[in-house]
Amino acid sequence: MGKTVHPVEDFDAVEDAKALKQAFKGFGSDEEVIINIITKRSNDQRLQIAQEFKTMYGKDLIKELKSELRVEFQAKQIHKAISGLGTDEGTIVEILGVHTNEEIIAIRDEYEGLYQSSLESDLKGDSSGTVKRLFVALVTAHRDETEETDQEAAYKDAQTLLRAGELFQGTDESTFNAILCQRNRAQLRLIFDEYEKLTGHNFETAIENEFSGTAKDSLIDLVKCIRNKIDYMAERLHKSMDGMGTDDRTLIRLVVSRSEIDLEEIKIAFEEKFEKSLADFIADDTSGDYKRLVFRVYYCCISVYSCITFLIMSYPGYPYDGHAPPYPPGAPYPPGGGYPPPPNSAPYPTPGGVFPPSLGFSSQSPMYMPPPGGYPGYPPPSGGGYPYPPGSGYPPPPGSGYPPPPTGYPPPPTGGYPVYHPPPSNYPEQSEDPPEEEEPPTDESLPIYMPKHSPTVLPADPFDPVADAEILRKAMKGFGTDEKAIIQVLGNRTNEQRLQIVVQFKTLFGKDLIEDIQSESSGNFKKLLVALLTPLPILYAKHIRKALEGFGTDEEVLIEVFCTKTNHEIRTIRGAYESEFGRNLEDDLSSDTSGTFKRVMVSLCNAGRDESMLTDLDAAAEDAQKLLDAGENQWGTDESTFNMILCQRNYAQLQLIFDEYERLSGLDIEDTIKSEFSGNSENAFLAIVRSVRNTPRFFARCYHDAISGLGTKDRKLIRITATRCEIDMGDIKNEYAEKYGESLADAISGDCSGYYKKLLLSLIGEY
Repeated sequence: MGKTVHPVEDFDAVEDAKALKQAFKGFGSDEEVIINIITKRSNDQRLQIAQEFKTMYGKDLIKELKSELRVEFQAKQIHKAISGLGTDEGTIVEILGVHTNEEIIAIRDEYEGLYQSSLESDLKGDSSGTVKRLFVALVTAHRDETEETDQEAAYKDAQTLLRAGELFQGTDESTFNAILCQRNRAQLRLIFDEYEKLTGHNFETAIENEFSGTAKDSLIDLVKCIRNKIDYMAERLHKSMDGMGTDDRTLIRLVVSRSEIDLEEIKIAFEEKFEKSLADFIADDTSGDYKRLVFRVYYCCISVYSCITFLIMSYPGYPYDGHAPPYPPGAPYPPGGGYPPPPNSAPYPTPGGVFPPSLGFSSQSPMYMPPPGGYPGYPPPSGGGYPYPPGSGYPPPPGSGYPPPPTGYPPPPTGGYPVYHPPPSNYPEQSEDPPEEEEPPTDESLPIYMPKHSPTVLPADPFDPVADAEILRKAMKGFGTDEKAIIQVLGNRTNEQRLQIVVQFKTLFGKDLIEDIQSESSGNFKKLLVALLTPLPILYAKHIRKALEGFGTDEEVLIEVFCTKTNHEIRTIRGAYESEFGRNLEDDLSSDTSGTFKRVMVSLCNAGRDESMLTDLDAAAEDAQKLLDAGENQWGTDESTFNMILCQRNYAQLQLIFDEYERLSGLDIEDTIKSEFSGNSENAFLAIVRSVRNTPRFFARCYHDAISGLGTKDRKLIRITATRCEIDMGDIKNEYAEKYGESLADAISGDCSGYYKKLLLSLIGEY
């Protein structure tokens, strides 16, 4: 391989860090110094500079640059390719097509870590048909990588492809996917040769004959990449600079990612193919510091300063723009220190795009999270496929409707084909006629996500956000407000649908729906309406912030949120909090709480609970004994044992532990918690136990606490109603009636009034 970047002799990382610091000062950055340092150091040397820079100045210069270039960088590029309007299929094929299985898995894991969302799910949600199935096949990373070839098998596969396409009425796309995405590259080149011998034309022509649109382009790109990766990269570079304008993102990505791998060979191929050197093309198509930086084969953006910014951190709000104070050295956010994002900025995507399904939730989930502030763009289509929990990998659940790639190929009409099996597939066998409705995964090893046991607010069907926006506009236009019309619309739409109405309202009328609601309503009715129009993670984040700021802390809010949510829900809320307020949630919890309660909150905020739902009776007995020894069997209480077990064990295992504890001690675990703890720590541990045992009953208690006694805890009442009406409100109502001897509707009616009461009743299905 021909490298264009080599280690510098007499290297001094400290001096380089000082020089970069000096070059960054003020608005008149010394571009020449930045170019000379960043582009003339090897990756290892850049990493040393980054370490020294952080040590000296408490700021993150380059976050593990090798990972950034080869893994994190690629993950971010894919995210950009699927964010916003439209999808850059060429970038996705390029990245997934040139990397090995191991590299794709690393990119997949990095993507999940960056965006708390499954790459596979996001690709499925942002593509459709043949392209979706191609992307899923590539991202599962099951290609044979032995590089062993078999001429006879290649001939038979070529025949199979011919029968699946040009000799077939229609096209059996699954055969194309299975062969192109699972055979090793050397074998595929043989297959292409055999196909041309059989048909008299190359394989790309077959694709052009059988496919169209983005499916055709994506498959041809993949074939070109397999035939000759160097030539393919040269073509991609040429395309990025050919015609009007420059595709800077592709130019940057290829120059950066290949500079220490095979850029020298790409340069040679480029000149042979296009009769002009890559350097001359860059010189003609770029200018200034941007051109010099590309020439030095490192990184670039619109200017050198923003280029270095993107190189260093590559997330909104960096570098420091004067709107938020920098975190001190060693601060946990951003990872490794550096500057926080400015308030009200979203970590992704770019303005105009939408968040991919957050953390495994589909756009129909109560935890769906569109961009904070302005809600640009529509939520991802609900038909994008079932969102799989991060880390669950494949397969899709039975009945998802997604066809598996063949484990063998359909016999040709003449009968017989070679025994040449693709590598083992993760796809399950499915019937040809999948059921109409998706079923969630039943594998007990998968994490669980907010199951919708008994929602009282269901998606309106048919749903017309434009018509709803017009109704709301009419209800608030002129003198007076038609509150009944507002309740009829917003009280009978899901959170996702309400957010689409917000988008349409602004599009149609150039007004912010929330602002109009605030100006046309008042009191708790207004607060409940605003809550309904707020993405749920942001709603939780705002309630947590309110609970922490000012004098005193509202521990009830913290207990209700952190003791009842899954890991991924907590991470979603944590990300919303940090995005919305530019603050680290764990830091704020640590500074505003103390003692045992503080340790419980920090443990839960870290979202480290086992969610496998696997159980072990022996381990349950052992943990029950530990709890007994940490409490009833000793003088004082070892709270760390309670914290560890209650905050880390999965819900099914905890049920076993509670049963074993009662068997060993004759005591209910709740009674032990009441005798061993007090105050907020007691309430937190009880909340965990009660949520594990019966979540709807836990929220029935919360309702009763909000309504009973003198006065009403309206913030609590609003929060519970807005967040549970799409999940398990029916069960909560049943538990409330059973426990307190009156219906929840009667309790609300006796404690609330006016349109506020009517909207609450509508949300719980009683109006």
